[in-house]
Amino acid sequence: MTSAPSPQDLSQHLKRQLIYLQNSVAAYDRGCAAEAVRIAVVIRVLCHDSRISMSLLKKMGQKASVQLVTTAKTIPNHLVSTMDVGELMAGITFGRTLEYSPIQTNSPTIVCPDWWEQPVFIRDKKVYTRRQVVLSAANKDGGAHVDTPDAELQALQEGFWV
Repeated sequence: MTSAPSPQDLSQHLKRQLIYLQNSVAAYDRGCAAEAVRIAVVIRVLCHDSRISMSLLKKMGQKASVQLVTTAKTIPNHLVSTMDVGELMAGITFGRTLEYSPIQTNSPTIVCPDWWEQPVFIRDKKVYTRRQVVLSAANKDGGAHVDTPDAELQALQEGFWV
């Protein structure tokens, strides 16, 4: 039987994941859009719990309390049924590509479980949470696995450009 990682080991894992995240975000900001999938893998490691694995933040006892910045706009449920497509993230710029403005220093924060399940995208009147977007990229679109795109992944890949 293996022992649980020590708090020091978990802290080192967190530091490593944050380095990965920082490097991938910097590359993404320099124009390497493919880094989005690697960003998704780090977020999955930090936030995703399943029946067979536990997120790093949960192992550290921090998931329920850690505050994460959110730029997602809240949309009333009665409006969702009227929308074919929508991006709920603030600071988006439309053009030939999607670009995002830097996050403001006074942006709101919410606890990780709420951030993870927060709606961030609407396509064909279906709401996609941050969790669904991250797991589609990490688990199906080449982050940790490469699968045949299902309808959900296709909707996320196509985004606005249909």
